[in-house]
Amino acid sequence: MNYLLILILSISSGSAITFNCLYSFNDFVLIGKEYTCWATISNVTESNVLFDVIGTHQAEKDNSDVFALEIQNATQLTFIPQGIEIFFPNLWALIIGNHSILQLDGDELRNYNDLKLFGLINGKLEKISGDLFDPTPHMTHLWLTKNKIKNLTESFINYSENLMFADFTDNDCISMQATNQFEMEDLAENLRVNCTEGSIDAVAAPAVVVETLIEDTNEIACENGNEVERICRLEKENEILNGKIKELVVEIENLRNNFGNLNTVEAMNKEEFVEES
Repeated sequence: MNYLLILILSISSGSAITFNCLYSFNDFVLIGKEYTCWATISNVTESNVLFDVIGTHQAEKDNSDVFALEIQNATQLTFIPQGIEIFFPNLWALIIGNHSILQLDGDELRNYNDLKLFGLINGKLEKISGDLFDPTPHMTHLWLTKNKIKNLTESFINYSENLMFADFTDNDCISMQATNQFEMEDLAENLRVNCTEGSIDAVAAPAVVVETLIEDTNEIACENGNEVERICRLEKENEILNGKIKELVVEIENLRNNFGNLNTVEAMNKEEFVEES
């Protein structure tokens, strides 16, 4: 039935995609070693339907044992192929490199409920307009390195805080990665500041730090941040902390003075008591 569906989709589109797989075990960073199809593509024209997978499995392995698919040199791909899950039903890692995908609307991963790792690397991706994580509730690792990302949705950014690892290095609006919860929250805030709809026009300008005088106090204004925005925020937090420390020092000094005054009064009272005696 599944192959009949692929055939119908292929005939209706006039062409189809074929994967040429080299099967081996790949040691994924932070995840471990998994049986992987390293795929190159042939027969790509208008269709985004996967029609066939060619390659020889290792001993005692078949398509159901493939947990990771890495599509290499995918310059012909302008979308994520349909039907991959029919050939590889237990897939939890999908990586596409050197691609020509411009936009994701969130529907591309609707059949990958068990996907934990997703990567679009070294390509033309500019925008994620939908909720990429809604159909992939188990997603923990995300690679979007070396793309042209300019715009992300708020829902995408909100969920990104739940990831264990995310890499957005070398993109138009940001160049950061996160490997723990603290860094993930920091990354999400930078994505929100620099990669949402209202920040697109500002992205083209270089990151700058402007010192302005506001209500007779020097404050740091961070614009078009990336890593600079993070540094500015930390500097601002440090400035606030230093101010609180100064206030605390003044309070301690006042306490010392008050304590000294109390000692003086006590001494005077003792002298008066002695004289009266």
